Amino acid sequence: MKIPLTVALFLIGLFVVAADAQVNRHVLRERLVIQDLARISSAQATYSATHGNGEYAATLASLYKVGFIDEALASGEKHGYLFALQTVIGSPEHPPSFSITATPRVYRRLGVRSFFLSLDGLFRGGDISGRTANAQDPVLEDDACTNGNILLNEQCIVQTLRAIGGAQATYAATHGGGNYGGLGALHSQGLIDVRTASGVLRGYRLFVFVSSGSFTEASTFTVSAIPETYGATGIRSFRIDTSQVVRGADHQGGASGPEDPPVD
Repeated sequence: MKIPLTVALFLIGLFVVAADAQVNRHVLRERLVIQDLARISSAQATYSATHGNGEYAATLASLYKVGFIDEALASGEKHGYLFALQTVIGSPEHPPSFSITATPRVYRRLGVRSFFLSLDGLFRGGDISGRTANAQDPVLEDDACTNGNILLNEQCIVQTLRAIGGAQATYAATHGGGNYGGLGALHSQGLIDVRTASGVLRGYRLFVFVSSGSFTEASTFTVSAIPETYGATGIRSFRIDTSQVVRGADHQGGASGPEDPPVD
């Protein structure tokens, strides 16, 4: 039976719409997965500095027990992806380390790209036919935090500040001898990636201020994030300090202050 042209065009249109919707669902899932990978990495840094005595958590459940990640993420399955944490205990020859992978539970139906994240803070992987990503896979240029979308830039820079806060806690507890460090110092110890260490990313500029401790004063740090182009790459300014609380508000392109409201 011959299908009329109008019907054929209608069916093709439905197929295109369905395909576009599937792609959009994949993109949304990938963004959520990447944010959760960054959340685990930040949680590991905080765990090492607080509960781990310099070591990282061996399981996702351990991070959940101390309130650093949510229950769904601790289960190892979220957003249609399977999360796996690999931890290496430190030794005199090698410092402690960890890596995290996120793999689509059902390739193509629930996700396309696989992801790998380790101490260097660089996302690796891609569309590798559903296999688990590893350290040999290429670095992903698109980590779902791309300039041009103000809301996304703001969400991502908040995650970056939390990661830096965890890195500062780890640095002070280990290499810093109780003091905090600049971005270069954190990068030299493998606590943040090279893009974060540059101080310019995700539409924001980062500024770090540290003060050394003394017999009467504790060491402190503050990291400020200011939109690179106010109104175009970001609206709110943000900060994190020794309290590990991220705060932010619209300062017309100026720096965030300690009285700004906390950011969820």
